[in-house]
Amino acid sequence: MPTRTMTCITHSGIAMLTPQAVHYGEADAILKHRTEILKTARMKNPVRFKGKSLTLPELPKAAWINKPSKDRKQVQEEPDIRA
Repeated sequence: MPTRTMTCITHSGIAMLTPQAVHYGEADAILKHRTEILKTARMKNPVRFKGKSLTLPELPKAAWINKPSKDRKQVQEEPDIRA
């Protein structure tokens, strides 16, 4: 059973997404939707954004809790978290 950490809590290291969204390949659709919402909000109320275009954080290629050091003998390839 998924835990609350996997399904409800967003993490800054993975573009404010839940681990579940990243794992199941939903990240790109969510980020695209967020971008569209920001564009619409900026068009409706440009004063609020002070002429600035906001950019959302990008999803990193890999995310680690404890990244293995490069000097270890058995260093594995960094997994692509979008796979």
